[in-house]
Amino acid sequence: MKSRVYLLPLILLFSGISCLAQEKTSQANSLLKTLAGRLQVELRHYKGTDLVRREPLLPGIDVEIREHSIGKDGAIQLSIQYVCNKADCNEVSLAASFHFNDWSTANYVMIPSSVYSGNRFSVLKGGYMPPYPPDLFYNRNAPISFSDNPRLAIEKGAPSSIELLTTNTATPALTFYSPEKKRGFIVLTPQRSSHTDSGLFVEENSDRTQADFTVTTPGVRKLRAEFGSFTPSQDRAATLAKGQSLELSLTVYSFPANGLSDLLETFFKVRKTYSPDTAIHYLVPGSAILDFTQKRVDSFRWAKNTFGEMYYPENSFSSFQLGWIGGMMNTFPMLSLNDSTHLEKVGKTIDFVVDHLQGKSGFFYGMMNAKNGWVSEREMPESVRNAHPGTKNSLVRKNSDALLWFFKHFELYEKLGQGHLIKKSWKDAARKLADAFVSTWKKHHEIGQYVDPETGDVVVYNTIGGGIAPAGLARAATWFHQPEYLKVASEIADFYAKEYVLRYGLTNGSCGDISQDADSESAFGFLESLMTLYSVTQDEKWLRLAKTEAALASTWVASADYQFPAGSDLQVLGARTKGAVWASTQNKHAAPGICTSSGDYLFKLLRATGNPLYAELLRDIQYAHNEVAELPGRPTVTLRQNDKIKGTSVGCSMERIQPSDAEGKGATGNLIYTSNGWTETNGMLMAMEVPGIYLQTDTKKLIVFDAIQAEQVKTSGRSITLKLTNPTRFDARVSIFSETSSEARKPLPLIAFPDWKKVTVGAGKTVLVTIPEGPSSVKKGR
Repeated sequence: MKSRVYLLPLILLFSGISCLAQEKTSQANSLLKTLAGRLQVELRHYKGTDLVRREPLLPGIDVEIREHSIGKDGAIQLSIQYVCNKADCNEVSLAASFHFNDWSTANYVMIPSSVYSGNRFSVLKGGYMPPYPPDLFYNRNAPISFSDNPRLAIEKGAPSSIELLTTNTATPALTFYSPEKKRGFIVLTPQRSSHTDSGLFVEENSDRTQADFTVTTPGVRKLRAEFGSFTPSQDRAATLAKGQSLELSLTVYSFPANGLSDLLETFFKVRKTYSPDTAIHYLVPGSAILDFTQKRVDSFRWAKNTFGEMYYPENSFSSFQLGWIGGMMNTFPMLSLNDSTHLEKVGKTIDFVVDHLQGKSGFFYGMMNAKNGWVSEREMPESVRNAHPGTKNSLVRKNSDALLWFFKHFELYEKLGQGHLIKKSWKDAARKLADAFVSTWKKHHEIGQYVDPETGDVVVYNTIGGGIAPAGLARAATWFHQPEYLKVASEIADFYAKEYVLRYGLTNGSCGDISQDADSESAFGFLESLMTLYSVTQDEKWLRLAKTEAALASTWVASADYQFPAGSDLQVLGARTKGAVWASTQNKHAAPGICTSSGDYLFKLLRATGNPLYAELLRDIQYAHNEVAELPGRPTVTLRQNDKIKGTSVGCSMERIQPSDAEGKGATGNLIYTSNGWTETNGMLMAMEVPGIYLQTDTKKLIVFDAIQAEQVKTSGRSITLKLTNPTRFDARVSIFSETSSEARKPLPLIAFPDWKKVTVGAGKTVLVTIPEGPSSVKKGR
């Protein structure tokens, strides 16, 4: 009886506290109710990286929680503050955990640039570009296989958790889609709410009926993820003196979603919630990037030797890779110079590709070197080699690139008045490659990740690595007046959309140095195909898919400027890296640009939809590239070199914008003294294929992509006067594309930029330019 007498007040006390806690988080819990979720706040106690205790914190008593409703769907902003009220609080982390009952492994989990579909796929051990086992070859039924990345477990009962820092992501966010409940969930947070980088954790219970999505400050991982492997992390929790605090800022969305498209497209709209509006960094105009880099390509990428006379895509002059990192792509900006020297150099490069790399099937070998000739791009186990003697394989991605870039070159030759230089052998090679894609598709109903260039058979299945192939086939259909190419292009695109984008919420297997991991290159490549199909057919289906695909691609693009460690290269440079593009779930780094593309299909999507978010995404990517390109008076890749070398690599860039510790803490924020041909190529392509200024003359819509200030100062009945100011240190040739809003609904030709008006604006100068109202001078066409 005594125990009951003393216990009753305690029960009443805690009951009252529980009610108070619910009141303090009523908006959050109301928002989460449709997902069988609730918010829990706790203080996590650590010893090193070992979590030793979780201490629940009661709102209004142990922790202060402020809620603010935003949006008609009931989205809320949360501000959570814990103040140490003891003499000291040793090794602690503040955690906001969104706990979900009635969980299902059918739910799609996405953490931007790190986790897609929970990364719940078969795993290949072995670090960077791990070897493929025998059962992945010639096996349509083999599972999709990722490198060893953070992931949720496939096996029930096995530990299932993901531990990341905000710097492991393009956007610090945790998201999921529930197909059963038809709901989407997104929680966003800044890189740092207090102390150091925050943590992003997902954990399932053993029978997978519950899950926790948790944001912590600071983030403490047991293991840090490397390129396809793990190592103990050096994360540490916070030690607070009395009166010191930890704070979390969160924005939470729960919303109706009829499919993955709704989750992805909602994410695209809100991804920049924690990207503050900052003054534009007018660093360098696109024309200067183009000029500097073209000179560099001529000086460092052209070589004549016993192996070949051509533009090499990378730093070796004894091997050549087609597509992907720039082979027969860096020739395109050089062709635009349209003089006898560069026409000859580009022609010799295409000759090399056509004369030396094409196999009997029509597919090309993706790589060739002086020592061994054709190279098999994915090492095959001995048992597979014995079963298929003499077989070599080629990356489908590279062949997809080659097909599209044949036609981009052909069209540019014609635009420049040099169509007579297009050789019959080049057109025959392009037709033979298109035929190879058609034949392989008809035989296998897939085009795979790797093919045999001699037979055309699929060697490795299960990726969307050929995401650009439908674009190439659609252009082949137009060039050769062959409807079958367009039919197959449409079938492949339908297959990719259904089996990868809408089923798994990812694209994968496009990079030449990963497994079948999710990657940004296939995401942007497939977007190129969807916009090409829309341009060629005007079928709204492709435009609808393109919107979803663009949203998926945006998950790979940094939505805010990273805060880098003090003294690191990017911190010293003051680099603004919003717009950096992450590589893949295996290769955990961002880079300056899309591999390898201008991203002009985002501009085409802007024209077709009028949605300014596509312009913003493209402009961010372009500006991020400029931040790390070496310029006169602003060394980047040579920043740490001696005075003799420092500043000598003008026009150079390299493929690292590294906010994470995936390559060790010493690599975070630092550039490598090297160069990458593909990043230099996409810098030139953006300068060429994206207009510096876009103007709709009837609606007066003005969008500026270049590092130029522009405003409308006068409008008459027949013209618009723009005031252009160049705040950079370099002279600019600004391309201006003007049209009416009705014209914007019509597709552009494959090559449009030569028709755009060019205006020179000196460094620090201002000019006025008059734009006629009415129809554009750019022809709409194939």
